[in-house]
Amino acid sequence: METSFDVLKTQYPHATLNFSVDKFDSFLNHLKKLIREEFDQQYKVMKDSKEEVYYSFKHVASMLDVSTRTLNRWQSQGYLVPVMIGGQRRYRRSDIERIISKSSLVGNNKEMLK
Repeated sequence: METSFDVLKTQYPHATLNFSVDKFDSFLNHLKKLIREEFDQQYKVMKDSKEEVYYSFKHVASMLDVSTRTLNRWQSQGYLVPVMIGGQRRYRRSDIERIISKSSLVGNNKEMLK
């Protein structure tokens, strides 16, 4: 994803930026906040992963007896939303169990969760 800064670097490679110490301090504080939020989110996923079982995209499609297109549609609808772990989509076992218990839309593969 190209940022505004990337555009500036490309279009104006020799540009000089001037800003006050207060603005720079504000920027650093904002950056620290973003880093802390990302760290907290990753820590939560890591902590949850010790207590939770995660399945791959294709495994879940097979397990639920649905197509990968259906999983994509469910994700866009917020029905079954994966988490990103190591840059890959993973599905929580608890979310899959919720889907199975609430719906007749999936095949009869409940035994695969055991």
